[in-house]
Amino acid sequence: MFLMEDCKISECHKKNLLIVLGKLTINNYPSIILEHNHQLSAELKELMTTVINNLQICSQLKTRISKLQTEMNLLLQNDKIDNNRIQAYRESLNLKKEKLKHLHSDNYKQLAKIGERFFKKRLLDHDKKFQNVYSQLEDELTQNGCIKDSKTNYINKYINKVVNFLF
Repeated sequence: MFLMEDCKISECHKKNLLIVLGKLTINNYPSIILEHNHQLSAELKELMTTVINNLQICSQLKTRISKLQTEMNLLLQNDKIDNNRIQAYRESLNLKKEKLKHLHSDNYKQLAKIGERFFKKRLLDHDKKFQNVYSQLEDELTQNGCIKDSKTNYINKYINKVVNFLF
């Protein structure tokens, strides 16, 4: 369906595992909803829906950015350069890129939240992919302690790294 890619977002392996768990959830969304709907809270369903909607918007934004970039390049190659039009294209591109960057960081926040909720409730513990991530998280917690930092919520801590990673 969406097949989100694996990527390293944070220096903290536990945070990355929560994001992987969230990604697994989103990639298996149809079967999870069909088979385990009764186990999911309304809040968890809302988080999952938000990520899916954001992914669709990201895809649309990427397409628009590509089209705008192509149109702007054609304008720049034209003998009659319209500076006002080119400036309008640049402003539009910058706005769309900023929105895309914001959506990406929001998606990673949401994925970490989804992963955390699945981990806490051990939802889909019978699925081998989920079991593997649960085991890795349990090993991390055993070796290195709690996922959350005592002063700040871990989800907000790594967003700046997400932005740097994506662009």
